[in-house]
Amino acid sequence: DDDDDDDGPVPIPTPSPTTRGVMCSICGENRQVGDQYAIIRLPGRRPISCGKLQAAGESGSLSLEECDFLPYFIDDVCNCYGGYPTSAPVSISDDDDDDDDDDDD
Repeated sequence: DDDDDDDGPVPIPTPSPTTRGVMCSICGENRQVGDQYAIIRLPGRRPISCGKLQAAGESGSLSLEECDFLPYFIDDVCNCYGGYPTSAPVSISDDDDDDDDDDDD
């Protein structure tokens, strides 16, 4: 009698959740790629066509961060169209009073 505590088969480990698996359009919500063959050069990655990158987004191969970032980066290159155009965030002035001078009172 050995003390290996062999109580049966060992379960197969499942991969732990990651940030991958987000399905998105690379142009942004409700927008489409207009030029499937345009080449995107993303920092730290090999060049890829807009069509292949869109397919990656639709298959859930992009991270949430990539889905959020890509519309701002590729809009002109991929000739995105439809829906509402994406725009980069704008800064708002700190002058929040109602008069016309530059102070806050």
